[in-house]
Amino acid sequence: MSKLSVRHYSQKPLDIVLIHGWGLHSGVWQKLIEYLQTFANITVIDRAGYGHSQIMSHEDELNEILANCPPKAVYIGWSLGVSVILQLATQHPQRVQAIVALAADPCFVARNDWPYAMPIETFQQFQQDTEENAYTALLRFMGLQTQGSNTQRQDMRFLQQLLAQHPIPHHLQLLQGLTDLAQDYRPLVEKIRCPMLWVYGAKDKLVNIDVDALLALNSQITFGSLADAAHVLLLSHPEPLSDMIIRFLRGNGYDDAV
Repeated sequence: MSKLSVRHYSQKPLDIVLIHGWGLHSGVWQKLIEYLQTFANITVIDRAGYGHSQIMSHEDELNEILANCPPKAVYIGWSLGVSVILQLATQHPQRVQAIVALAADPCFVARNDWPYAMPIETFQQFQQDTEENAYTALLRFMGLQTQGSNTQRQDMRFLQQLLAQHPIPHHLQLLQGLTDLAQDYRPLVEKIRCPMLWVYGAKDKLVNIDVDALLALNSQITFGSLADAAHVLLLSHPEPLSDMIIRFLRGNGYDDAV
């Protein structure tokens, strides 16, 4: 029996796997699924400790994802969920046909040679808030995720409804996620050879990537941006985002006739 909660949508030749980020379960994909499921089979995963999934080690989580996903698929990740996909793509490249990274940074916390990322002070405050009161920390995080969006109020209500659907993850699981967030995944990006699309919201208050710096890691990356979107671009702009994803996949030979 699977330790992860996994759901499958539609019957198409192409498979897409969706992996969410820190603090919220897979329900965050709900709006985007409505558009993508007309194009491909969709597999949605609750990461370890989220939704209906059991708590487990990171290594066990990667193994469970591989065991419950199609032999080959396009992987779409949001925020910290992209780090999982980068690990899968470098360890098991035959399983990952293409990568779509939404509102992600290969190095989420700023360093001397990567100053574009989240300031270390902001990250440390997240850690402290999570240790003291995980629920309050998640609410603050959701506020930052929606800040800048032209649909901020609607997005915030949607996230609050998602948060109420399941017990919040154990604070130790959330802290482990923050530890993962602090890692440097740039060496993994450099190794990947499959097609990659990185999409950002121009008004994102959490991720402010430097396009040239990203392309310097891997010149095969395709870059996309949504002008009025914040960190929750998958909620606020599901239709234009899905159009961008589908154009990218078709341009790389993956379509609903594969």
